[in-house]
Amino acid sequence: MQGFKPLISLSSNDDVVINFNERLGQWTYGSLYKGYSKSLGKDVMVKVVDLKKFPLTKAHLDTEVNLLKKLQNNNYVVKFAEHKYYQNTLTLVTDICNHGNLREYLNKNGPLPEEKALHLLLQIVYGVRDLAELKYSHGAVRPENILLHEENGQIYPKLSNFIFAKPFNSESLSKTQIPYDSLYLAPEVLKGQKITAKSDLWSVGVMYYEMLY
Repeated sequence: MQGFKPLISLSSNDDVVINFNERLGQWTYGSLYKGYSKSLGKDVMVKVVDLKKFPLTKAHLDTEVNLLKKLQNNNYVVKFAEHKYYQNTLTLVTDICNHGNLREYLNKNGPLPEEKALHLLLQIVYGVRDLAELKYSHGAVRPENILLHEENGQIYPKLSNFIFAKPFNSESLSKTQIPYDSLYLAPEVLKGQKITAKSDLWSVGVMYYEMLY
């Protein structure tokens, strides 16, 4: 498999290999690649986080892993497979989504008809709701973090990237700690107030407006 490399010590059998020639996304602190899991017998997504560039603590990365494990059987969240810390990186493996993210979809197809926008909205809300049942706010609900999977001609959104998730009633992250624009953040978050169950719903509302207009 030209272009594929094994994940170092991710498992005893080098179960997952990454195709570094097929990057699915990139951020200031890491990249998302297409990979292949031998044990699952299918393609997977592999997020590689550069710990030297990551603006927060390792605890935030641990939170993402733990939340994905708890939400593993959730249809509205990317499905967790495995993870590995190695030297200065975190490698996180999840099911692959084959239709890009909501930002790319809106750039190509927006604005959307109300029926299609509602179809996407409700599933995103279900994902946020199920996370809220764990008493956590996602903290970065925006189109880039809504991955899309197409199956039988239907598009299914999946909530991803839980690195900035925080428990309810905790202090908001400062603007300098959030490495993306603040257009989708709730007013209480921008003011540095405590996070509530409503914080993510504000972000969902902004995205719904963007879908329609």
